[in-house]
Amino acid sequence: MKKLTIILTMFFALSSLTACSSNNSMELVKSKVSIIKDKDKLGAIVLTEGVNKGKEVVPTALYYEIILKKANNQKIGDVNKEKINFKIVPSKDLKDISNRIIGFNIFNQEEYSESGLGYGESISSSFKPNKEVVYIAHFDLGVDIVDPQGPIKTPAQKELKKLKEKALDATLIVYKGEKEISRLKLK
Repeated sequence: MKKLTIILTMFFALSSLTACSSNNSMELVKSKVSIIKDKDKLGAIVLTEGVNKGKEVVPTALYYEIILKKANNQKIGDVNKEKINFKIVPSKDLKDISNRIIGFNIFNQEEYSESGLGYGESISSSFKPNKEVVYIAHFDLGVDIVDPQGPIKTPAQKELKKLKEKALDATLIVYKGEKEISRLKLK
């Protein structure tokens, strides 16, 4: 009976290790994060209320550039047809810094609703063997205009520096439909 228990334990341990290793079908080639204020990359916000109504402002944003590569020779699929999705999941420290500096968790899209700010992402259209894929995500942090009816004000440079220093303390999760296909530490 004791031998059977040991054999079953070893079997389950090996099975779980195999399952974890087959889950990572992507490799992280490079991850870079910066704080930017660039209309070409972020767009602009037109204020719809307050004393600055009609004025166009460019937000300051936390900007991720992540380069991925297939870990094997199989094609994952087309982003437009097979719903390849990405999610950046912050560490507890990064989430806490975001809450303290911005006032909410910028990685949770639902928390943007009252801020007057936004977020966005873009990616290459397919994952082909031996080809790099660039995933870009940005999370608006504020604007330079102070208006009680407008978006939140950009935090001080000192605070933005703290956020940037912790920004790679996160995990990128890649999904094909609802199924997780890769989990990659950004640091």
